Amino acid sequence: MDSTLEKEFYIKLSSHDSIEETDYLTKNNTSKYNHLIFVEKGVCYITSGKKHLRLSDHSILYIARNVTYQLQVIEPVKCLFHIFVLERTTNSLHADLKKLSLECPIVNDFFSQKDHLCQLIDCERSYITLNELAQEYDDNNDLERERVLNHLLSMLYIKLARSFHLHGKPSGITYISSAKFYIAENYEHELTVQMIADHVGISRSYLETIFLKYAKRTLTTHVNTVRVNRAAYLLTTTQIPITDIAFQVGYNNRQHFSRIFSAHYSCSPQDYRSRYSNFI
Repeated sequence: MDSTLEKEFYIKLSSHDSIEETDYLTKNNTSKYNHLIFVEKGVCYITSGKKHLRLSDHSILYIARNVTYQLQVIEPVKCLFHIFVLERTTNSLHADLKKLSLECPIVNDFFSQKDHLCQLIDCERSYITLNELAQEYDDNNDLERERVLNHLLSMLYIKLARSFHLHGKPSGITYISSAKFYIAENYEHELTVQMIADHVGISRSYLETIFLKYAKRTLTTHVNTVRVNRAAYLLTTTQIPITDIAFQVGYNNRQHFSRIFSAHYSCSPQDYRSRYSNFI
């Protein structure tokens, strides 16, 4: 990584590419740039020397300068990923990361780490800032463009540093955060413990163990809680039929939904609607 002790430490976003592929293979050398790869959905693989990394949904890989790597998509499901090229410059009009490192110790720690490929789990919802960066870079050419890009880059590096900082803490907490986020984004679809474990990148048994330890509930209980809480909201704020609500929150039949809902709220979905609906 770049050293914050050097005199000049400005960064600008030099390019951004969004790629959605089922069969993609490329070999890159970062040269004088830093590369940041963000996987929005799907799975891709990075090989650099003896390192082999698997990147799945919301994974981020920060690659230092002068690193050769190979990126490959080999799974049948499309992988949507973004490659951001970050150029070091002496132009003070761009993001001043030396100043940021001095003001934010965790950013300094991030740049001081020695790994040329830094894989992060997005604990800080960096994808929001990355999407804003991409849109600003691709769509805008006004006079305020560089100012906005610099602001977003500074914000991004703080978020990356926070995610890196969490990597140094018990890994179980980071995996649980990733699992919870994945459940919140996908509860309305078919969702198994194995699917969640595959997304997080650890074994099913290990994920179940650490989730129970830190979250004090099973993964299945957490999924059902997320679903019935959403169902309760729909029951009281809409007139959508209960069977349709069951499907919307991820259950394939009304009877199973009613059983889970009743266990959680101590009443049936129909009784809950009768008591609390805004339409009655």
